[in-house]
Amino acid sequence: MRVKSKRRTSQIFFLMLSVLGIIGISASGLIYPYFFCYACPFAVASCPLGLMEHAAISMVLIGIMDGLILFAYTLGFMAVIGLLVGRSFCGWACPIGLIQDGINKLRAMTIGKYLTRFDRDMPRLKYLKYIFIPFIPLAAYLTLELFYTKYCPVGGITGTFPTLLFSPGVWEPSSGFLVKIISVTLFFVLVVVVGRGWCRFLCPIGAIFAPFNKMSGVKLQCTDGCKDCSKPMCADACPMQIEAPGVDDDPECVLCGRCVDACAFQEIKIKFRWWKSE
Repeated sequence: MRVKSKRRTSQIFFLMLSVLGIIGISASGLIYPYFFCYACPFAVASCPLGLMEHAAISMVLIGIMDGLILFAYTLGFMAVIGLLVGRSFCGWACPIGLIQDGINKLRAMTIGKYLTRFDRDMPRLKYLKYIFIPFIPLAAYLTLELFYTKYCPVGGITGTFPTLLFSPGVWEPSSGFLVKIISVTLFFVLVVVVGRGWCRFLCPIGAIFAPFNKMSGVKLQCTDGCKDCSKPMCADACPMQIEAPGVDDDPECVLCGRCVDACAFQEIKIKFRWWKSE
């Protein structure tokens, strides 16, 4: 079975796991290790970014120790997942990754050839997502509001609009609804113009997981027989625009396996760092 088929199965599985509330399973104290808004009417776990905001607000309204405990729980949970599988959750579980994959497919069949340069010409923007990590709790601390969640486009896609659709009497649009619509619109413009643009440039959860690629249990690796291709098919297939997939543990790699499927010599593998695997 190609990696693509396994990845699609995994993405659909995690999407269904995210909305178990649809069959009556109640919310839990767990965290989604990927981007999915806890405000979705069918959500059963919490977004780590929302929890970071709650922790910052708790430090002001409840007590510093309470806030720090929630911070420790959130970041500790993410650290354990990062150490186990690195950023592979972005490629194999995140519903927003699944949406982008679908858009990329349509993009490739229609206007993709006209937008290729946008994929390659903005490599430095990948550092932008790291700015959000300290900004999110700081903004909540200063405003005593879920500032990032309030305007987050992913929250609109997986929280705001599903709530309006499935639970119309529970919530009504606020004064920030127009901003939410604009942010969602800009999200779709970004991912149409730039393949996996949200993952590459703006996703704070991807930024949290990225450093763990250097030490996580799962990694992408070229075999000893890897050819020095003049036009690497693996690099052309990479949605994160990594020039040499598998050569090192690139923080941008989401271990989606497209390079594995694209390599004509079958010299790139997804392996486990802590023990031998074929």
